Amino acid sequence: MNRKPFEHPPGASNGLTRRDFVLSVPAACVAVQWPACLISTGAYAASSAPSSSAATGASSLPALNLRSTQARSLAPFCVGQAFAEGAVGAAQFIASDIAEFQVNVLNRWRDGSVKFALVSGRVDLSANLPRTLPLLTGPAPVGIDLNENDLIASGVSATIAYSPYGSVQLGALIGVASQFQSGRWTGGRVATLFVGSECASWLYYAPLGADLHLSAWFEVRLWRGGSVEVLPWIENGNLNVPAPAQRSGTASFTLAGSTRFSAALSLEHHNRAVLADGSTLCHWLDGAVPVEVRHDTAYLQSTRLLPAYHGVIAANSPIFAGLVSSYTPLAQANLPATMGSAGYHRSIGPLPEWDVAYLCSGADPRAAAAVQINAYCAGRYSIHYRDETSNRPLAFSQYPNLVLNGNNSGVGSVGSSSSNSYTPLPGSAGGPVWASSHHPSLSYLAYLISGRQYFREEMQFAATLNFLKQTDVQRGVGGVFRTNVGANTTRGAAWALRTLGQACCITPDADPLRAEFLASIEANVRAYHAGNAVPEVNPQGVCAPYSDYTSGDGIYMHASWMEDFLTTAWGMIADFELPLATDAVQQLDVFFAWKARSIIGRLGAQGDAQQYNYRDAAPYNLAVAPSDTPNWSSAGGPWYADWGAIYQATTGGANVPDAATNLRGGNFPEATSYWGNLQPAIAYAINRGVPGALAAYQRMIAASNWNQIQAGWNIEPVWGVKPHASRSVLFADGFE
Repeated sequence: MNRKPFEHPPGASNGLTRRDFVLSVPAACVAVQWPACLISTGAYAASSAPSSSAATGASSLPALNLRSTQARSLAPFCVGQAFAEGAVGAAQFIASDIAEFQVNVLNRWRDGSVKFALVSGRVDLSANLPRTLPLLTGPAPVGIDLNENDLIASGVSATIAYSPYGSVQLGALIGVASQFQSGRWTGGRVATLFVGSECASWLYYAPLGADLHLSAWFEVRLWRGGSVEVLPWIENGNLNVPAPAQRSGTASFTLAGSTRFSAALSLEHHNRAVLADGSTLCHWLDGAVPVEVRHDTAYLQSTRLLPAYHGVIAANSPIFAGLVSSYTPLAQANLPATMGSAGYHRSIGPLPEWDVAYLCSGADPRAAAAVQINAYCAGRYSIHYRDETSNRPLAFSQYPNLVLNGNNSGVGSVGSSSSNSYTPLPGSAGGPVWASSHHPSLSYLAYLISGRQYFREEMQFAATLNFLKQTDVQRGVGGVFRTNVGANTTRGAAWALRTLGQACCITPDADPLRAEFLASIEANVRAYHAGNAVPEVNPQGVCAPYSDYTSGDGIYMHASWMEDFLTTAWGMIADFELPLATDAVQQLDVFFAWKARSIIGRLGAQGDAQQYNYRDAAPYNLAVAPSDTPNWSSAGGPWYADWGAIYQATTGGANVPDAATNLRGGNFPEATSYWGNLQPAIAYAINRGVPGALAAYQRMIAASNWNQIQAGWNIEPVWGVKPHASRSVLFADGFE
């Protein structure tokens, strides 16, 4: 494999030193030539060498299911694939039963085993006959990497135009590194995303005419044999360029002399739009129908990069009728019409409904399309603040005091800057309102199953926008999302932490932004640990809320379901097993064990006066302090002595023995009820081995009417999260 040199464009700076690009290699693996350690500031990708040899060793790895509506010889494919910790060791390689095959490892677990990789190659397919492609451990890879000369030899010609502003030709960018000159990047290659003997990918950029805000982007994949796939998009807006505003015109994309997309397009400031439509979600040079690849969704859930779900979505489920099936740039699709409105919305949760439908339906193609379309349509929100000095989402450490200008931002609940440092005032209103308190996971699963840079950046933009909108003195340099100050609520902090964790998880190990996201998570861990768990403040694991729901009655009432959201977000981050500093890992474990008390305690034994009756574990409001003004930074509180006292204050009655076991209240048995909201929280408590979590869960699922809510998750699956079997003894005991 040809290793690439550092590609650091002249004049560019991301604030990191050369040492920040070196991966931390476990001592036991020092002698191993890791295929993941291809490090380049221009490529920001850790790329393994491809394999062109058949597998020789079986392993407990998943298989991919490939299908084409046309008979194809050496049909190209490239997808993302998550791997369970330890499944592919640091010194092992991934192969398959075909010769035209490669794997590029982008992320590894703490022990050095493969965490996430791109799987690509070429395969013979018969029309409408699925082919199973096993993933196995195999011999060391061989082959000669594709390069941009091969891309030129493919004959690809493509143009992005936005009339009346200008146009950009891909051919003028290939083989040319983008340079930072006179305060602006020139057109050219921004990044080598990955390379190999079967497939390679590059990201190209160019300004669109003289407009300082508009830019054209091409994400290009090339396969040996000359197949080329192009994903084109237009962006409107940068971080600190003056006078951002709406731009309107006619956008078009031409490939191989044929117009593949053309439509009137009004881009609000800090919007972006993929130039495709209908069922065409990417463009192929030869116009071929892309290969349909279905992942092993049970395996994906087992990796801990995704929640595990109870739901099983049948092929005739009504859920598919509600999923978007046709793409229109900047359309609402399944996203909320008004983000921040009270009540349930299918986009809210650890993952949105379309992502969960994919996981619970065995990768049904209708759900797969909705996953991608909704991720594209997230471009309608004015959250895409690309740092014009790096041409990337911003690095937290470079902007300690910069805060979003809230006027015309299209973003709700914006904070303030202690140094009066704000992004430029937009000249138009922005896209539909972005509310961090209700924002969805925009493209996390879309990236995990496709490996597209576009989706990775979408998550990075969301995470950095959530940082940018916070008051600087409250967030600090690391971007701490607090539950009771600034522009947050408990749920706002929860979903911002979820997005931060997901963005960090999918950012490649060798990407300089990875260090920024890790530092932010560490800052949050340390702040939550010090402010809540050591020394302990509230004994029931409740973080300081933003307001008392019933002020004036001598009882501090708090939304228990928001606390469950926060527990879920921290549990997800903990399950990612990110390479944090050793003491931060320890602090996260201590903090989460404390935090999980807020759900474990509500699933207490019935009839014990010192415990909370599990049958009533899902109230809207929960009594969390016997005072309207408790001190949330002091163990003195005052706080309730035990969960029995909380139960009495919440329900008005004591926890007394009863022969009945049915779950009640909280809109039970609705799948999206407060009973649904608490499921991820208790599941992650079990995943992390928190004492008492398993017993609490078993009380709940042994209830006489548990099957009623469980059945509902086959129709509305978002909240039906269950513990990962690999992380507990639960399923060995038969409670699946």
